[in-house]
Amino acid sequence: MDVDVLIFQGRSEEGLEAFMSDPLFSQLDVALENRGVFFSSTLDPVYGALSFSTVLSLSYAVDELVPMMAVAIDGGSSPAQESVAAVSYPITVNHKYGSTELAEFPEKVLSLGFNEHDAILALGVSPVAVRYWYGDEPYSVFPWAQNALGDAQPEVLQMSGGELDFEKIASVRPDMISGVYSGISEEEYETLSKIAPTIAQSGEYINYDQIESRIAAAVDGDPATEANP
Repeated sequence: MDVDVLIFQGRSEEGLEAFMSDPLFSQLDVALENRGVFFSSTLDPVYGALSFSTVLSLSYAVDELVPMMAVAIDGGSSPAQESVAAVSYPITVNHKYGSTELAEFPEKVLSLGFNEHDAILALGVSPVAVRYWYGDEPYSVFPWAQNALGDAQPEVLQMSGGELDFEKIASVRPDMISGVYSGISEEEYETLSKIAPTIAQSGEYINYDQIESRIAAAVDGDPATEANP
């Protein structure tokens, strides 16, 4: 294996340790010259940052991988993150089931999507509640989003079987419900809208797509996004 850089995309820390301790690996030029890039379990392509595919998880993966790649190939730097601009209210967000008007900036955002809170946190908003998906991370927020979460302690909504618990959602008393990555039906949307202004998925894309742009329309007021159906 006469390669410039070896990238090891492991499924577990144990697998990485076994690979690196193999006597054949220690004889490779990439090992002798420290030109290997090794994924941690947090970057795992199945259950980690790369599979989560959110604005925070992917930027986290980039920030983790770029320095390692830079060391391996001798040069490089991490990309800078862009800031989010302020917006004036009221605004209207168009979506699959019509449109939702927000009279003012939502202070208590409920994240109903399975990994939607990454996009909300990336926009500088701490959700008052998040929907549990999987794992045992604090407040159901994965490592790449913990810095954005800060000291916030959102309520974690456990809703088994994918069914929505409307009473539990209403008990949080949200100012806005973000359901872009939730796959909600029109009937569920109508019920949620009676609790708080609800942002659903775009009608222009399949469900579970365009998360960041939908939420940004609500809390960032991107006019280009706002006009999309």
